[in-house]
Amino acid sequence: MAAAKAEVVEKQSKAAKLGDFVLVDYDCWIKDTDELLETTMRETAEREGKLDENREYKPVLLILGARWVTRGLDEGILGMYEGEERVFEVPPEKAYGKRDPSKVRMFPERRIRRSGARLVPGEEVEINGVRGVIESVSGGRVRVNFNHPLASKALKYRVILRKILESPEEKASAVFEKAYGSKPELLKVEDGCVKVRTLASPETISELAARKAYFLALVSRYLREVSKLELTEVYELAR
Repeated sequence: MAAAKAEVVEKQSKAAKLGDFVLVDYDCWIKDTDELLETTMRETAEREGKLDENREYKPVLLILGARWVTRGLDEGILGMYEGEERVFEVPPEKAYGKRDPSKVRMFPERRIRRSGARLVPGEEVEINGVRGVIESVSGGRVRVNFNHPLASKALKYRVILRKILESPEEKASAVFEKAYGSKPELLKVEDGCVKVRTLASPETISELAARKAYFLALVSRYLREVSKLELTEVYELAR
């Protein structure tokens, strides 16, 4: 009896909670139309006729509470166990918000022409750094909607929690892959220091600067177990 109770406690301790690093697969549909918006799983993309051969389908890293995804997806994963599958709906308030009438504005045609956009309903336009979509053109005036395209849409998710990352090495490696788009050649954590060795080429120096800054920002903000980062770049020279 005591052993069974201990097993239950152990299982409960591994339920996903705020701050956890998790690897998840998920599908996302618009609730009312069942239109697939996003999936990390190849079989879903094939079934829905939306397979993209140029992308890699695999579990994604989330840090629960970091809001890298919709609030509803973030909250829906809380309490899940490794290997568990969960289907749930998310209201607009926890997805992309409700449609805000104040974000629909009128502009003279000349203002839209200056942006380089065509005067066609459905055309995307950027004004003062904000993207919107042309809804109508009439009488020399253009109505532009700056709401998110999914505003007022309820969503439906199917989520599979693949893994809860626990060790500093697992977390640092997953964060590196998120920032660089590939795995490090070598990564270890010693005495509170993340030590990373990665291969690069001279042609990617400018791109690597941005990725390095992103990796540093992620480590600084989310890996509380470490206080130092040691990054070694090995460049392969073309001969």
